[in-house]
Amino acid sequence: MVIYLMAIGNSRKIMGEHKLGWLTNFFLAVTALVLVASSVLFFYGLVTGQGEVKELHPCTFSIENIFLFLNIIDDKYKYLTKR
Repeated sequence: MVIYLMAIGNSRKIMGEHKLGWLTNFFLAVTALVLVASSVLFFYGLVTGQGEVKELHPCTFSIENIFLFLNIIDDKYKYLTKR
């Protein structure tokens, strides 16, 4: 997807004078390289048997912690918008 975005964004035929700038191209290229490298490492780990699933600590994703976090965020939002 990122590579298609770069191809379309750099096409004068499609984008006209609104082509992507050099900074955007740089970060899109870095993003594409990171995604390709992570995909290669992911499949390498699967092929070599390093992809075993380990159990997470039960407190990590508990519903209570999620609701507590959401309440804290809501309280901060109410405090900041009260002024």
